[in-house]
Amino acid sequence: MDDLLDKHMNGLLDQRKYLYSRSYKEKDLIAKAKLFKEAKALTPDIKVLRSQIKSLDYIRKRSSKYREYNKQLEQKRNLDKQRA
Repeated sequence: MDDLLDKHMNGLLDQRKYLYSRSYKEKDLIAKAKLFKEAKALTPDIKVLRSQIKSLDYIRKRSSKYREYNKQLEQKRNLDKQRA
């Protein structure tokens, strides 16, 4: 899931970069403004994807911490059972 979001975001970033680059090179002011507007229209989607990726990373790290904590608790319980 995360790889799919990364690929999608990278595609949008590449597309936006391409459009901005073309807009800077464009001589016709109307075409330049149109390219710039198209590039700028991609920004909200990129922002949402960044937020989703950041949330997924946080959840993954948090889950990993809890799995490790639960594993340590289980080991401690097993040691306590063996001692008793």
